[in-house]
Amino acid sequence: MAGLCSLIFVVAVEEGRIGHVRQRAQHLVDFYSPLNILSVAITELPRLSLVVGEYRFQPPGALSQRRHAPNRGTTASTQLKWGGPFPAWLDEEGLLTGSDERLRTLDRTLAAFAAGPSSARLVTGCAGATSLYTARANETEAWSTHAVAAGYLAHGHVRLDPCALPQLFAAEFVGGTQTQLADVTAVPRATVVEFAPERYKTRAYWPERERYAKLAAAEAFDAAERALIESLDARLPSGQRVELGLTAGADSRVAAVALKKAERSFEAITVAPESGSDDARGAAVVARQIGIPHRIRGYELQPDEKALDLINAEVRWSEGIAPLNGFAIGEAETSDLVVTGGGGEIARAWYYRWKARNYRHPRRRQLARVLSHLHWRIGGASARAHELLDAAILRWLDAAFCTGHDGWAALDVIYDEERLGRWGRARLHRSRAPLLYAFSTPTLTQAFLSLPLEDRISDGFHRQFLARHAPSLIVPRPPAQRRALPRSVRRLSAAVRHRRGLEDVPGDPLVAEMLRRRPRTREHIADDVLEREVLASVMGRAWLRRTRSAFLDGQQHAVDTAFLATSIIALDTAISSLNAASRTGSSSLPSDPTPDG
Repeated sequence: MAGLCSLIFVVAVEEGRIGHVRQRAQHLVDFYSPLNILSVAITELPRLSLVVGEYRFQPPGALSQRRHAPNRGTTASTQLKWGGPFPAWLDEEGLLTGSDERLRTLDRTLAAFAAGPSSARLVTGCAGATSLYTARANETEAWSTHAVAAGYLAHGHVRLDPCALPQLFAAEFVGGTQTQLADVTAVPRATVVEFAPERYKTRAYWPERERYAKLAAAEAFDAAERALIESLDARLPSGQRVELGLTAGADSRVAAVALKKAERSFEAITVAPESGSDDARGAAVVARQIGIPHRIRGYELQPDEKALDLINAEVRWSEGIAPLNGFAIGEAETSDLVVTGGGGEIARAWYYRWKARNYRHPRRRQLARVLSHLHWRIGGASARAHELLDAAILRWLDAAFCTGHDGWAALDVIYDEERLGRWGRARLHRSRAPLLYAFSTPTLTQAFLSLPLEDRISDGFHRQFLARHAPSLIVPRPPAQRRALPRSVRRLSAAVRHRRGLEDVPGDPLVAEMLRRRPRTREHIADDVLEREVLASVMGRAWLRRTRSAFLDGQQHAVDTAFLATSIIALDTAISSLNAASRTGSSSLPSDPTPDG
């Protein structure tokens, strides 16, 4: 299984356009070649007017090895899978005939396609990170696990959407159905596309109002505890080697205890430069108290002359929405499945802990004000950039209200849909092992959204769960606003805390040292990336100058922003080359179609 080391696509196209789609698919082989393609499989399903395909890549730990010519088979399987882990029932027949109730067990990051003689289905998971993108041009519609592929297969070209940049730099994701590419949209969770001869339709197999239905507050804790343990047991295939990403934080330690309660065998790993780092030391203590094996996963620092090549390769996978530095390649993974504490923040008032007591029943205006702290992350940007960010925030809120939630719970929905779904997608590393978020299932999210407000702002679920099952690991109650303070003082205090949390602080010494030792990379970021017109067109020249100056001073927020800008500019350069290939008609694959019988 390719897990997160592949790309799949499905294209619905008129018969006379099939040759164009195949040619575009062949151009994409060149685009993705820096990821070291192991195999290419493309086929036609003329009875359903579809072209489907899959590219499999070598994991990043092997990038330094000699590259081999890909196995360029021309016939793809009629069953394609991406992400996972996949339940045993999800074979070709199971996907084609599965009821909506059965599809609702796909509570993880995945995309799956299956075709029979007269029908086909394409589905996304109902939880986890975004797994599919789509684009439509005339009578051609394409779906792919990668936005560039979806856009290029449909349009024959792709381009950045500068209007998405304020979201990206402020929130570190592009939300809603919008993407960083023009005319390419994200496919929502719990979507099924059903294909029949000469027609297809898209629908939700689990409508949002049902998926986010609220429980009685008195039942919420027990329901959450039960859902956490049972969902981990149900989603983890038997006999596989499981790794848990462990830090000293609340979410991963609860996930570790829950895995023990589910009687699952696993190893804890911490990604860190050395065992003496804060994360590594804290994780080692947690692992020792739980009684589980723990190890550090390091990474290999790359020399300055290889940094830009590494960025150029990795941006094809992350598509410009993950901050890259070109410094290191992580150790090759040896597990079958990686679990993280992703999604636990839904129970911990991520966006509003310090403002929860400002308003008893916050309305749209107050909720937008809470999210307005994102503006400080793009301080100095043009007025248009701030207007675009405001418009995006209101769209996120409107979408959250459509789930049936309002007040503070609407921000929890935004965390689940936008932060976990869209930001989480940007952090999916290329790996043969799929990634499972311990807390991301609709049933668990329903319970978290139903917890009393006081529990959500005090890490109540996490502390009670640990008190029951691992008392030695109980996390302290986080600080919060005091009830006795006048509301006006609480609001001022919350604003100050938000601003203080976003002020520039001294940079990470390790990153500063790596930049010092990589003058070519540092010069590229400062004198090339942070001078690009595509950034200035929306963010403004003043913002670029300010970011560049702070980056050279080593201020942490500016360094993070500069790395993200480097990623998006690398994508812009890569897709410019792809578009040029389309204009010249060059290709590295034979163009003869091989239709299925």
